Amino acid sequence: QNEVPKVKFSITTDSLSTTEKFIDQVTKAYYHLYYRKKSDKVYSFFLDAYETAKDSRDNELLKFSILSILQYYQYEFASLSEDYESYLIEYISIAQTTEELFKANILWVYFKMQEIDPKKRNYLKFLKQSKDLSEKLNPDNKLRILLLAYEAIHNENISESRKARFLHEEVLRLSRQYPFLKYLKFRTFYRLALMDYREDKIRSSMVLIDSARKYVDKSYPIKSEIYLKKLSARNNYKTKKYKLAFEQHSSASKDEYDIDYRTNTIKSSELKAKFETRFEAKEKEKKILNLENINLKERAKTKQSYILLIGSMILIFFIGTFTYLSLKNSRRKRLLALQEKELETQKNLTLLKEQEITTINAMVEGQEKERKRVAEDLHDNLGSVIATLKLHFDNLRFNRKEQKVDQEILFNRTEGLIDDAYKKVRSIAHAKNAGVIANQGLLVAVKLMAEKISSANTIQIDVIDYGLEKPIENSLEISLFRIIQELTTNIIKHAQANQATINISQDVDDITILIEDNGIGMNAAQINLKKGMGLHSIKTRVEHLDGSFTIDSTPTKGTTIIINIPT
Repeated sequence: QNEVPKVKFSITTDSLSTTEKFIDQVTKAYYHLYYRKKSDKVYSFFLDAYETAKDSRDNELLKFSILSILQYYQYEFASLSEDYESYLIEYISIAQTTEELFKANILWVYFKMQEIDPKKRNYLKFLKQSKDLSEKLNPDNKLRILLLAYEAIHNENISESRKARFLHEEVLRLSRQYPFLKYLKFRTFYRLALMDYREDKIRSSMVLIDSARKYVDKSYPIKSEIYLKKLSARNNYKTKKYKLAFEQHSSASKDEYDIDYRTNTIKSSELKAKFETRFEAKEKEKKILNLENINLKERAKTKQSYILLIGSMILIFFIGTFTYLSLKNSRRKRLLALQEKELETQKNLTLLKEQEITTINAMVEGQEKERKRVAEDLHDNLGSVIATLKLHFDNLRFNRKEQKVDQEILFNRTEGLIDDAYKKVRSIAHAKNAGVIANQGLLVAVKLMAEKISSANTIQIDVIDYGLEKPIENSLEISLFRIIQELTTNIIKHAQANQATINISQDVDDITILIEDNGIGMNAAQINLKKGMGLHSIKTRVEHLDGSFTIDSTPTKGTTIIINIPT
């Protein structure tokens, strides 16, 4: 792969069929992409192939050309252009199989992860869609391995290093049977080395860097070496090898400058000219059509003036006739008016009676809603505190025999929970259902709840948040807190777990809540979500918020509940 093959393209495209012409253009594009590195020609060839596929109306050729352009964007242009979105949307519109939709979602995840603007880096919903589609495909599929790689990077982003490391290692294991996935092995070894560097495992990080170097992309080795040199420089700086660190960083910076790393080798003016050339003919056609439309409009206006003149004359005739008939029948109309007035009076009386009935029904319905609200508050809010209080009492009973913790501390904690229960009862009585949410926000309320439950030393609850920067409407915060509170109560009552995690993440479009525990689990297929006030109540609330509610659980392997709410 280190030698550039000497290839001459001397085919006369005039004598080729559409398919042969397409293959010729794609071959030239990939040849220049991997061996010549002339980016302006690469894009030109890819675009020619795309236009040939469009003209042929062959969906298979069109899908292949779109995927080729998106692959080119992955190499060169992802951070500089948002044209990939239009290509992806077009690809989805002609996709026919689950695997093709899966490819599109995987590409969405990749490009969204590369976005420079954090507000546009909303890849979570595409990652979830990809996971759903992957269940219908072969687990050893190359795209499945890519999905695991992106899921590992996502777990790095939300500080789930243990899960991220496990997924990276799974990517390496599965990619052994695919020799052509060298770039994925390189990136996985590099990500593991970066994680070790962040955890101050310098020796392990350097070993992983050497492993990554074995899989450097031969078609573009300089860019790969820049990553490795920079990370090596950081490791050497941490171990106080300042001279070596400086040399490695300087070498990486020089390479970065030589290849114009961030802006690539693409000249935006040339691309712009290419796009203008591509659509110039269509714009001329539009102008000609506009001129023809103007002439048609002028003719239509002349014709319309004649029609208006004739119509006016007919209208005058009918107005005269109508006036004559009106004067003749005015007496009869007055009589009819009196009759209509009496009918209107009777209608008003009927309407008043209907309004009285509607008001009574609304009062009854409001009373029923209030009773339901109080019942839900007692079940969700006070029920959570009482469940936690029971944990503390069980801990007091156990500690009385074992004496592992100071008895006075346990009494104080239990007394504090009793005070909380009293305050919540008083709050419900005064219809103050906002609670701690109104004063401190969703995240603080969830963390306070987790601290109180964890202080019983029976279950440890960790709270992880990501991207909670956008303000959330108060009513939505209250609903989310009640949902999290009820799910936590269920873990305490039924899961027999000693560890749980509440993960709350927010992007531009939605909020995702992921609650996991290491308890006894359950058979998710046998759960009845149509009965009871627990999971049924939560599912109903989520559906009321136009969200999705998913349970992933297996006996003895814990439970994971995923809730996605649009904002």
